[in-house]
Amino acid sequence: GGVAQAQGDWTQAESVYRESLALSRQLVERLGGTPASLRDLSISLDKVGGVAQAQGDWTQAESIYRESLALSRQLVERLGGTPASLRDLSISLNNLGGVAQAQGDWTQAESVYRESLALRRQLVERLGGTPESLDDLAVSLLNLAGRPGGDPAAGAEAAEIYRLLASRFPSTVRFVHQLQRLSAKLDGPVN
Repeated sequence: GGVAQAQGDWTQAESVYRESLALSRQLVERLGGTPASLRDLSISLDKVGGVAQAQGDWTQAESIYRESLALSRQLVERLGGTPASLRDLSISLNNLGGVAQAQGDWTQAESVYRESLALRRQLVERLGGTPESLDDLAVSLLNLAGRPGGDPAAGAEAAEIYRLLASRFPSTVRFVHQLQRLSAKLDGPVN
């Protein structure tokens, strides 16, 4: 599915992701809803939701993302808030926020983006600022900065994070690119 998606073949991507989703549902039934099978189901839902979102099927994307979000919340509760389960929950929240934002529902988008941001701040604290946790935090900050009447402090904080990541990991193109993009948006160098 990922290859088809990267090539822009949404029909093939959806077909493969839906097949994976069906298999994930079967595994949950057979295994009795183990944490691993529930996580796999949540990820499969996110993939199908991503295709629906890319195709502008907001109703379908929202429905699928809400199911994934419910599973993510269940896993956080069952696993006691492990870093992996909290990260998965933050991703589910961001996915739902993206759909709300695309539909112009900024109140809903901001609500789930803020919940995701709180989780990501918690993860940075718990994990000591790993590259992944800092990148995730910056993404959440950018989600809040990018809304109408956005939060300029959130954009500035994201720029600081990408400045730090780009200096620590200059060969990671994504960090350098994000820093350059933010520099252009903030009308001046952020390095």
